[in-house]
Amino acid sequence: MRRPDGGEATENPYDVVGFAAFAGITYGGYYSTRTRRVGTSADCVEVAEGTRESAVVLIPEEICMTTRVVFNGWDSVTIDGQGHVLQSIEVLLIQDSRNVVIRDITFECRDGDTIAVQRSSHVVIDHCSFWYGAPEIGVFQDRCAHNLK
Repeated sequence: MRRPDGGEATENPYDVVGFAAFAGITYGGYYSTRTRRVGTSADCVEVAEGTRESAVVLIPEEICMTTRVVFNGWDSVTIDGQGHVLQSIEVLLIQDSRNVVIRDITFECRDGDTIAVQRSSHVVIDHCSFWYGAPEIGVFQDRCAHNLK
């Protein structure tokens, strides 16, 4: 796989194995010089719909996702939660993209899909946790309402 600067990606920064390492190493936005920080659901949508250049998207705090976020047509992006919670009312959709790394996020959701991947290749979901079910719903709603103030 080629880096954004056109060079060949030879490093394996996330130590991916298996299919993610087949036909080129999946490195996401590791080689990018662009870093975007998102703090709200609207920020996530803005980044996802913005320029689709290689990037690292950092989630520096807990976010309540009030809308669906679609990363469509991206090449070489890392979405790094830095260990924070992403409360998903809607789905995070990776579509028609390649070389995507989603890492270090705890997803809390009501039901249904949290992450959907469509017509994409070399997508790695690394060190993520997923919480579903009734006990989390009450916490999910309280924390979500608090974040919307």
